[in-house]
Amino acid sequence: MQITRGDSFLLALIAKVDGVGQDLTDWEVRASLGKGGAVIDDLAVGFTDRANGEFTLSADTADWPVGVASFDIRYVTDTGQIATTDPVSVVVRKGVTA
Repeated sequence: MQITRGDSFLLALIAKVDGVGQDLTDWEVRASLGKGGAVIDDLAVGFTDRANGEFTLSADTADWPVGVASFDIRYVTDTGQIATTDPVSVVVRKGVTA
């Protein structure tokens, strides 16, 4: 995934188990962008349809450093079980037009 620094970051996602949207009612969902073991930014999580596992991740990228970073998503179920996705690489590039 690539993004130009300063552009709006908005990603619509669906959490699925066996191809079916996972009910995220009473779940906590968090995501952070990091580089070299340090957190660059916490991504905002917005729920569009919790019952069907639909949510968005968003952020202002104006202060993101140029280069390769990554984010993952951490789910905490209503019973306290924790599951974290594999990291997703994000190439942040400097734009030409300000």
